[in-house]
Amino acid sequence: MVTLTCKNTCTRTSTFEFYRNGQRLSNIVRNQFRARSDNAGNYSCRAVYNHFLYSNAVILRVKYPPKSISVSVSGEIVEGSSVTLTCSSDANPPVQSYTWYKNNRAVSSETGGPEHSYTIKNITLQDAGEYYCEAENEIGINKSSPEHLDVQYSPRNTSMSVSPSGEIVEGSSVTLTCSSDANPPVQRYTWYKNNRAVSSETGGPEHSYTIKTITLQDAGEYYCVAENAIRTNRSPPKRVNVLYAPKNTAVSVSPSGEIMAGSSVTLTCSSDANPPVQRYTWFKNNIALASWTGSGLNHTISNIVSEDSGQYYCETRNQHGTQNSSAAVTIDVQYLPKNTSVSVSPSGEIVEGRSMNLTCSSDANPPVQNYTWFKKNDTGVWQAGSGQSLNFSNFRSWNRGQYYCEAQNRLGAQNASALLVTVQGGRSLIAAAAVGVAAILALVFLGVVCVRRRKSTNETGHTEGDGEGNKSPIYGNVSGMAMSYTGTQGTDRDDGEVPLYSSVQPTNICNQEQVLYSTVQNPLTEYEEGVQYASIQFRPSSVAPRSKVQGAEDSCVIYSTVSNCNT
Repeated sequence: MVTLTCKNTCTRTSTFEFYRNGQRLSNIVRNQFRARSDNAGNYSCRAVYNHFLYSNAVILRVKYPPKSISVSVSGEIVEGSSVTLTCSSDANPPVQSYTWYKNNRAVSSETGGPEHSYTIKNITLQDAGEYYCEAENEIGINKSSPEHLDVQYSPRNTSMSVSPSGEIVEGSSVTLTCSSDANPPVQRYTWYKNNRAVSSETGGPEHSYTIKTITLQDAGEYYCVAENAIRTNRSPPKRVNVLYAPKNTAVSVSPSGEIMAGSSVTLTCSSDANPPVQRYTWFKNNIALASWTGSGLNHTISNIVSEDSGQYYCETRNQHGTQNSSAAVTIDVQYLPKNTSVSVSPSGEIVEGRSMNLTCSSDANPPVQNYTWFKKNDTGVWQAGSGQSLNFSNFRSWNRGQYYCEAQNRLGAQNASALLVTVQGGRSLIAAAAVGVAAILALVFLGVVCVRRRKSTNETGHTEGDGEGNKSPIYGNVSGMAMSYTGTQGTDRDDGEVPLYSSVQPTNICNQEQVLYSTVQNPLTEYEEGVQYASIQFRPSSVAPRSKVQGAEDSCVIYSTVSNCNT
């Protein structure tokens, strides 16, 4: 308690008034009050009757512990900047020490005066919190109200999550969520795919980007960028892997040009799939050939044959589906003629005088371009015609024999096995052979007679020799002859045969108008049933020159030419 007492030396009693710092105190009861810090000051008094007489001032000093303590912040509270906290206080006597607290934990203590500062030079997020100061003097201790230090910073710990987190199959819905820690909060999120922005939205602590029906084109590397008033920050990239069934399946063949029989051919199946193709199956003409697992995308035919020709395609498979190649590859194996054979129509025995056709067939790629016919007998092999068929409109006995054809394309040729063609009517042939033999004997006899008559003429001198002085002997000319004949289709000529020829040409047979020809054949082969025959043909005499002999009418010179093709 403080009591104010005013004394007056005058004997006259008066009422006194009290003043503090020149201001009248009207609320003092009995001139007493309890001292407070605001009671300090200069006190004086005066008598009421004398308005001009004041007492001397008395100074009242009131001691008190620190009060009115406050904390002020200077500077921008952004991460990395410098921030100063100032603590001010009213105390009497003055504050002797200040202590700083963060989240109720002392962080600094210093002596000081009326105020004290606490500086954080490079503030970080960890420096954020509630700060207050505590001031102390000899009277007591008091603390300030807490001040929240909110440290602002750019986005950090930015990350992206993908939902669903497992396999992403083409056609499903996928959500990408971006989250970030920032102060002030993130104001905008921007999404990037393969470093190109695909979406930008305002947001809060997190934001989502949804692809409702994902396709292969949506696969790629995604990340998000978070932005606030201070700076930006991007998330680590994350790969979005879209799984899908095989597509764009195709087949290629190597070599790509002509494929020759015996060469090596490789078929390759290519396909786009995720995960990669697990099984390849090859088809030829819609029939499965082989199946491989793993990376067996090649089908090799090391020694290709004509049977490998056809249309090939492949089927690819993974756990999400299958697909066939869009187009089949045609393999056309080219090869020279093979399986060449000759057929006869009508089949069975051939009747002389009837028509007969020989047909040549062959398997070749490219197809056969030329057919050539050959006839084989005891005298050799002769070309008999061309074309796929060899036709006989009137088949004769001399047309019989072994026939074969040669089929040729641009790659090569192949001969067929010889086909034996026989003729009905063996007895008639024997009879003809007998007649032929008789005719030959007659000619021989006639020759002997002529020789004898020639001798008798020379003896009597009634005959005349040739210009050489020759007395018309018998000339025998035997030579080996090789006759070639090129037949044509549809012929039944007998000059295709190459028999032994014996031509007996009488130079003067009593004005005879015909020259006699005799054809003697070699012994027949086994297929001719061992029949030998002779045929006598009369040709116009113009084929042999006629000579007239002076003298007797029955005298003549005989010329005989025997050709043996087997010698």
